Amino acid sequence: MSAPSKKTRVLLLDCAPFCGGAQESFWSLALALFEQGNPVLLLSADQSRFGLLNRARQAGLPHIGFQCRHWPCSPQGLLQFLRDRRDFAPLFQRSLEDFKPELIHANTLRSALLLNKQLCLDVPLLLHDRDLKAPLLSAPLLAARITALVAVSAAVAQKWRKLLPAEKIHVVYNGLPLPDEEAKEKRPGFCVLLLADLLAWKNHRLFLQVLQRLSGRIPGLRAIIRGRLREPKAARLLQELKRQAQALNLDSLLEIRSGEGDARSELQEADLLVSCSEQEAFGRNIIEALACGKVVVAVKAAGPAEILAHCPAASL
Repeated sequence: MSAPSKKTRVLLLDCAPFCGGAQESFWSLALALFEQGNPVLLLSADQSRFGLLNRARQAGLPHIGFQCRHWPCSPQGLLQFLRDRRDFAPLFQRSLEDFKPELIHANTLRSALLLNKQLCLDVPLLLHDRDLKAPLLSAPLLAARITALVAVSAAVAQKWRKLLPAEKIHVVYNGLPLPDEEAKEKRPGFCVLLLADLLAWKNHRLFLQVLQRLSGRIPGLRAIIRGRLREPKAARLLQELKRQAQALNLDSLLEIRSGEGDARSELQEADLLVSCSEQEAFGRNIIEALACGKVVVAVKAAGPAEILAHCPAASL
């Protein structure tokens, strides 16, 4: 009889005050570690209704919440970061003393920036990088501290090639639970879907321009933009998109949905998923759409280009 494998004590850290794609994927990983019997402790700033802390509470996964902002790249954002880092330090120190982790798993580069390296010099740090770009100087500052880097795509890993030895860099595509729901009866017509939170870099405007070109060419064409309001600027972007849609005479065929929760119903409703961003690090919704049997069209860039390079159900 073989000896049981040693379980690792993992401190999981995510500083986002919302639940986006990076947090969805991080939750899949956290729950898998927990269900495999690894002692885990989740530190999260996500207090949202369907966010990490509420999911951890429902699953019985040990967790502690803290306050943190999504720092803009500006002098004001730098001040917010310094204050949030200072306020986080006592909680981090207590967690190290009480939980005694054997590994710190920081979800995104921003989360790793919160860590006071003097408090955890003896604990290996795994950085799970899910972003195509990094705040100015942050990657070089963290490089010396990182024990191992997991990048969600080769495009994400590229920014580390000159900072870390190759053996420390690992490209691991996001794992995610695939939908197993039965197909529901669809409304008539042809539905085009953009799944993208209301952030400027998601490029919703390109989607509206393409939709205008398709208008009148496809019988029964209708479209849905499904995107959550994750930051203060999102409400303004939502109004701008509504004005653009009106100017392009798309009101009759376009619906913009900005509620919380997952987008399973929209995926069921869609015939075609479109991804318009050139800055998408991975493209979680592309995998979900393909798993639901949908056709995908995406901009040929970054993560989506890697995922769809040899996929017959997609076009770049």
